[in-house]
Amino acid sequence: MPSMGCAIVGKTQRLRVVNNTDGFHQTGFTITLQFAGLPSRTLQPGQATTYARPFGDYLAPGQHWLQGTDSSGGLVIIWLK
Repeated sequence: MPSMGCAIVGKTQRLRVVNNTDGFHQTGFTITLQFAGLPSRTLQPGQATTYARPFGDYLAPGQHWLQGTDSSGGLVIIWLK
């Protein structure tokens, strides 16, 4: 999550995040995710997590922010159609 990005999603889709900070022979780092008021999730390099509920169960249409609390301060915009 070192740079801003955007994902346009549908109501039935679910969020899966992979900590790929160790890609391209880089030294990875731990990230902690904050999203939609759900409990935070912490991922070590190479780990993944999937939010089980579909977006439409807990998000209104529009833009939402997936915040990474890590050394990069990464932010991804999730846009629910």
